[in-house]
Amino acid sequence: MDLDHLQALLGDTGEAAPTEAIESTRDIWVIGEAAEGEGGAQLTPLTAQLLGKARELASDLGAYVRAALLGHRLGGLSDELVALGADVTHLADAPELKGLALEPALHVLATLFEEFRPAVALFPAGRLGDQIAPRLAQRLGGTLTTQCLALQPDLATRAITAAYAVYDGEYYEGRTIVAEAEFGPDTAIQMFSVLPNVFHTPDPDRYRSGTVEPVASDLSGCPARVKVVGPVEYQRPTLPISKARQIVALGHDLGDENLAAARELAARLGAEIAGDRTAVAAGWIDSEQVVGLMGYDVAPDLYLALGVRGSTEHNVGLEKARFVAAVHPDPAAPIFSAADLGLVAEPGEVLRRLKDLF
Repeated sequence: MDLDHLQALLGDTGEAAPTEAIESTRDIWVIGEAAEGEGGAQLTPLTAQLLGKARELASDLGAYVRAALLGHRLGGLSDELVALGADVTHLADAPELKGLALEPALHVLATLFEEFRPAVALFPAGRLGDQIAPRLAQRLGGTLTTQCLALQPDLATRAITAAYAVYDGEYYEGRTIVAEAEFGPDTAIQMFSVLPNVFHTPDPDRYRSGTVEPVASDLSGCPARVKVVGPVEYQRPTLPISKARQIVALGHDLGDENLAAARELAARLGAEIAGDRTAVAAGWIDSEQVVGLMGYDVAPDLYLALGVRGSTEHNVGLEKARFVAAVHPDPAAPIFSAADLGLVAEPGEVLRRLKDLF
């Protein structure tokens, strides 16, 4: 290895780069989001997870972590961002940014990115990652990988590999984004939107020190064309039970009087409703929701069987389920042979107790 090659790897080209350029182009940014809580605005769990991952990437790549938080009446959230790992926090607090109005938020972030030229930016999946990040990538000439499930740096090549699901999670594909060794001023910004709960949540360190920089932006020239006027009633679309990650299954011994409570539990869990042939006969489900040899095989993370006796024909459809919990009043019910957790009890009584927990 000759000296020139070694110097290139170390980022030493023989020319002194301006300090401002180095500091402003080596950073990994996290675009945080806040949600309204009982005591005011609170950081979302995904924001904390992104800061934890950014901290790991920064340690591996020799970078700094900057966080940007946009909204209105954000209170002391800047200190929370520092405690979770940010070296510098840019806080944009203005009435025009309430609800992350698209045009004002895009203007603020574009101005920040053009000024500081970050190397990498992590966005939470959702409004920021799905609506604002693509527009930023197009405006700034950067790259964007969406709905990421993993981010891994290659220390030899200083490349970042992002994994994301394709074909409804049938398999995962990796995409490698190459970063220049020095994150130089000509390096295109690399953006990633990340799904919740794929990275661990760091414990806040209240003794960390960091800088908070208020963002002063004139938003009078970019009024929001789309405004949030309030919540609307939304009914979550149903998934085919073969794709569901949580399933609440209904059986004959659930009883008509407990049907509403079972559906409410499924809604709270974000689960799909399914069942056996007896549930079809009772009119609780249709044929597309039947589990078993005469229906569909399922592979959920959780299969909660309520009043399902569990015939051999039904239990065949559960073989790929990761965890099966069953509630049935008969200790000899065949469902218990397929269950990881079995409870001999009346389903209605269990539902009443679960309602108190939720």
